Amino acid sequence: MSKFPYMEFVDQFMSAWSGIYKDNSWDVIYRRYRRQARDVNRMRAENLISSSSPQRMTVEDIRVFLTYRNSLGNKKSELSSEISAMKNLFDFCGNMAVSTCLKKYPLLNVRDRKSRLSSLTEDQFLTILKKADACPDDWKHVRSYALVCLAIFTGARPGEIRLAAIDDLDFRSMEFIVMHPKGEGSYGDIRSIPIPPVITSILERYTVLRSSKHLKTDALFPSVQTEDGYLSSNGIRVLKQLVEEECGFKFSLQTCRRTFGQQYLDGFEKNSIVNGGLDIETVSSLMGHATTKTTEGYYCRIKNARAVERAKKVWNVSEPESKAEVKDSKNDSQIGMKKVQSPGFEPGRRAWKARILTS
Repeated sequence: MSKFPYMEFVDQFMSAWSGIYKDNSWDVIYRRYRRQARDVNRMRAENLISSSSPQRMTVEDIRVFLTYRNSLGNKKSELSSEISAMKNLFDFCGNMAVSTCLKKYPLLNVRDRKSRLSSLTEDQFLTILKKADACPDDWKHVRSYALVCLAIFTGARPGEIRLAAIDDLDFRSMEFIVMHPKGEGSYGDIRSIPIPPVITSILERYTVLRSSKHLKTDALFPSVQTEDGYLSSNGIRVLKQLVEEECGFKFSLQTCRRTFGQQYLDGFEKNSIVNGGLDIETVSSLMGHATTKTTEGYYCRIKNARAVERAKKVWNVSEPESKAEVKDSKNDSQIGMKKVQSPGFEPGRRAWKARILTS
C-alpha cells in the first residue's frame, strides 16, 4: 500500500463502476474524489485523523473530515453529494464508518431538499413556436428549432435526444422512440412519446434538410466534430443558444422537459395546443420516471387553480346563466345547483348528524 492510499481505492472503485457512469458524470465524481483525497492526506499529515485509507478510517476520522467540509460554507447540494460519494467508496471497501458516523452524529448528514424549478411561461412557449414556424429554411436554424421543439413536446432528456437516431423519429406512428434512456442497461426502459401535430412541420423540414446532407451517421442530430457522428453535450447547448438569442430569453433543456410535463397536466389558457388533463401516472410514464414521486418532486405537479377547477366538477355544480337568474334565486338554498340533491344532504340525515354532534 502506498503512502497515499485514498486514490488507490478510488481507482479500484471507479474501475468497478466502469460503463455505469456516463462520461460527464464520471468526470464530476472523479474530481470530487480527488478533492477528498487532498483533504484526507493533509489531515493525516497534520495528525488530525488516524489513517488516510478508506479501509481503515474510523468514525471519528469521518467526523473530523465532515466537520471540516461543513465549515467551508459550501452549498447543501455539494455537501450532500460529498457525503454520498464518500459513503459509496467506503461501503465498497467494506468500511461502514461513514454510515455509522451519520447515525452517531446526525447533524453532519446534510440533506438537500430540492424544490421544483419553473417551466417555460406561456408567452415564452408561444414565442418559440412562432419563431420555429417562421425561421429561415437553412440547416443552422431549422436544426436548432427542431431540437428545442422536440425537447419541449416529448420531454426527452438532453442525453436521450443526443443519442437518438434518425429512425427513432417515426412519422408513420407520430412517435419519438427513446432507444437510449437514462439508466440504459439497468433500470431504464425504452419508451415511445407521441409527437403532436404542432411540431410536425419543423421536424419534417429538418429531416428533408438532413437527408440532403448525405451524412454517414445515423444520429438524429449529427456532428462532424466527433468520431461517432453524435453531438456532444456541449454541442446540444450550442444549438439551443441560437434559439435563446432569437427569442430573447434563456432556458435550459431541463426547463423544456419540465414544460412538457406541466403542459400535459394543466395546459395553457391562451392556446389549445395541449389542453392538459392527463393524470400524473401517465405523465410520469411518458417522462421515463420509475415513480410519480420523482415527477411531482422535481418536474411538474398540477397547479392549485386547476386542481380546484377539477374538484368542483365532481360537485355537479352548474354556474348561473345571468345575474338576473341569481337575483331571482336569492331565497333558493340551491342557487346554481342541480335539483337532484346528494343523499348526504337530505334533511333527515342533516338532523341525524346534528344530534350526533350535540350529544
